[in-house]
Amino acid sequence: MVSLVALQYGDVAGAARAAERVARSGRTASDAPVLETGGLAAAWWPPQAPGPRFRPVVVRASTRVGPGFWGLFFGTVFYLPLVGAALGRTTGTDPGLLADLGIGDRFVNSMRDQLVPGTSELVVLLVRPEPAALLTSEGGRGARLPLVAELDDAQQAALWTVFPE
Repeated sequence: MVSLVALQYGDVAGAARAAERVARSGRTASDAPVLETGGLAAAWWPPQAPGPRFRPVVVRASTRVGPGFWGLFFGTVFYLPLVGAALGRTTGTDPGLLADLGIGDRFVNSMRDQLVPGTSELVVLLVRPEPAALLTSEGGRGARLPLVAELDDAQQAALWTVFPE
């Protein structure tokens, strides 16, 4: 089972620090479960900026999705609603766009609500093990308000079809 996990941090640089720890945890041979990620990205909102920024984090050995996935994801979460509002629409996007991949409105709305100026989020496409391992790993240290969306086999297959390795 693949999970999309978003971890919130109380400062702008927290997600970048956590991304480094998650990347290291995938390369260690300690007693802790090795985190196998399909990709990860950091999002942050500088205090004076008009909106959030994001960047994929490259972990060579375990990246399944790249900038295309993250652009679609963050664009749908943060920017399409703004475009829709500027055009006078009540919604900026097709509500089922990410839901078909197992990323429902609750996840999207919560993520949008909790990334505010001065904070950051680490978003991890976790292939193995379950999200609890990420939350208890060094990558989860200092995180608040975790969000989890679990993708079933069909949603996983669709994801890998659209965003192949």
